[in-house]
Amino acid sequence: GFISNMTIQRQFFPNDEDQTGAAKALLRLQDTYNLDTDTLSRGNLPGVKHKSFLTAEDCFELGKIAYTEADYYHTELWMEQALKQLDEGEVSSADKVYILDYLSYAVYQQGDLGKAMMLTKRLLELDPEHQRANGNMKYFEYIMAKEKEANKSSTDSEDQMEKETEVKKKDYLPERRKYEMLCRGEGLKMTPRRQKRLFCRYYDGNRNPRYILGPVKQEDEWDKPRIVRFLDIISDEEIETVKELAKPRVN
Repeated sequence: GFISNMTIQRQFFPNDEDQTGAAKALLRLQDTYNLDTDTLSRGNLPGVKHKSFLTAEDCFELGKIAYTEADYYHTELWMEQALKQLDEGEVSSADKVYILDYLSYAVYQQGDLGKAMMLTKRLLELDPEHQRANGNMKYFEYIMAKEKEANKSSTDSEDQMEKETEVKKKDYLPERRKYEMLCRGEGLKMTPRRQKRLFCRYYDGNRNPRYILGPVKQEDEWDKPRIVRFLDIISDEEIETVKELAKPRVN
């Protein structure tokens, strides 16, 4: 009865691959529109009437997916959010020890040794016998001692290291950061003279018979490199048809 029906329907349920894909998409949207992690988690998005919240466990899972992609920047953001929500009293199955373990390593990978040590100390307060944390603490203390010895005569190098760490966090992928700015309408602005060279037209595909009968609306968006927008190339009915054809292929 019910169990056999559920077994049949299970093939249409989201799987691990779907979850990972959705998480990556959310991280991409976060960067593209410069959304604060806490804002995303609380559901305080512009124009959203019915809020959807992320639990501490949800934040932890997002951080883990970023971690498996070696994306330590987002690992730090979402592990910190998970920890923040737990510190505020949220009841969750997420474990602070696991969160701190991921978080301290992600921070260390980005070059912030001092913060990594602080987080590892907090982890050891919760679980003094944690084998990896104890090993990491000894290693961090050894590295810190070597750095202090090397920089004993000057503090300039420490200041430079802090600046490089901050730049690394902001520019972890310079090319991505540029296109994210463009998506938000930031970056280079076109001069009025260049704007005058942009036009709208009907595109016939170099006299393609199909487009001669039904030319497509084309609008210039940018000159160099040339970027154009095609308008009204597919109807609402055609969109629904494509969606119906795609449904059997969606896992």
